[in-house]
Amino acid sequence: MNWAIEKTKLLETKVDKINQSDFRFYNLAHFPILARRSEEFGAQCNTCKSNKKILSALIDALPAVLENDIKERREFEKHKNAVEKHLHKAHGCHFPGYYAAIGSLLGLILGLICAATIYIFTENNVYNKLALIALAVFLVGGRSMGIYIDRKIFKRNLQL
Repeated sequence: MNWAIEKTKLLETKVDKINQSDFRFYNLAHFPILARRSEEFGAQCNTCKSNKKILSALIDALPAVLENDIKERREFEKHKNAVEKHLHKAHGCHFPGYYAAIGSLLGLILGLICAATIYIFTENNVYNKLALIALAVFLVGGRSMGIYIDRKIFKRNLQL
């Protein structure tokens, strides 16, 4: 973990030169986590070894890259997203709330379909209230399912 700690300290020294809006917009707070995970998986994965080099180059060039033109910012984002995507696909690491958001969306879609079906095929006002209840149940159920999966990932220590 020596490399990750070194890069985290280097990032902390460069934070003063970076705009707070850029810091939040480019999720620079995730860099120490990405560095730690890349070092952790670097012993078994060649892509993580190359990701360590990419992260080093990104952190070394940080303030200058964010102050320059859009092309350099796009390259910065592209490389950062490639590291995140590799950790996500190859090692199963996810950011907190990833599956909770997906579960909420899935619950919303299924709830809307169920509510629309009930609303269209019934004429009584009692059933119209049932449609809203079904929407709420699917939404809460999807969110709960996503939170459950997020907790399982957290217990396996695969959360970014």
